Amino acid sequence: MAHISKSAFVRGIQCTKQLYYYKNNYNQRDALTESQRVSFKRGADVGILAQQLFLGGKDLTPASPWQYKQSANITRHYLQQGDITLYEASFLYDSLYAIMDIVVSTDGSLSLYEVKNTRSVKEQHLLDAAFQYYVINQAGYTINNISIVYPTQNLEDYNGDIPLADLFVMEDITNIVIERQSDIEKSSQYQVDMLSAPAPPVIKIGNQCFKPYACDFMKICWGNSTLENINAIILDDEDKRAVLLGKQILPA
Repeated sequence: MAHISKSAFVRGIQCTKQLYYYKNNYNQRDALTESQRVSFKRGADVGILAQQLFLGGKDLTPASPWQYKQSANITRHYLQQGDITLYEASFLYDSLYAIMDIVVSTDGSLSLYEVKNTRSVKEQHLLDAAFQYYVINQAGYTINNISIVYPTQNLEDYNGDIPLADLFVMEDITNIVIERQSDIEKSSQYQVDMLSAPAPPVIKIGNQCFKPYACDFMKICWGNSTLENINAIILDDEDKRAVLLGKQILPA
């Protein structure tokens, strides 16, 4: 059974064909660009810095990203001990899997914090937070609230001269997330069913290949597309053209 994480779920919302390739053709994934590597590294650094807003937590980063049940059981063990703060806590419900950046348990109720290296809350952030809320709630936990935590400025050169509390915003999105739970249930079930199909869904190349993130499987998905079809999609969009040049789909 294929497990669907929050990032995989957002992929599936963007394009179910991308999700199918991600789960069934992972070794054919496009190589990461240098800008992607830098972006992932910055995101990880911001996440670690945000942990200092909740000092004294237990780091439960999974030893392996595929140890779904074991990681979720470890999280449950610590949450049963009483009030505690956890970093990178894992939760499992059927084949849906979520890792929460920061979890604060007080009197048996959880406050959830997802850290993003952004300057505002975007639609894809709401989607993955709603997915996480669904998984954690369905796994049997009581949730008090869920928030997106993000920096107010670029933290590359942060040297500790400004209090961390002044560098981060905690935006409560609980009500928005709760309103989306029915949609999350339907979408996640569709994705689970789709992944068991013998072939990927038939979806033509289009603008969904670029938003909110450039697809990781353009080479195998766009391989048989004509230059005429490609040019009709990118038109005069230099950002899209740069993506296709970087993936060597368009000639330099």
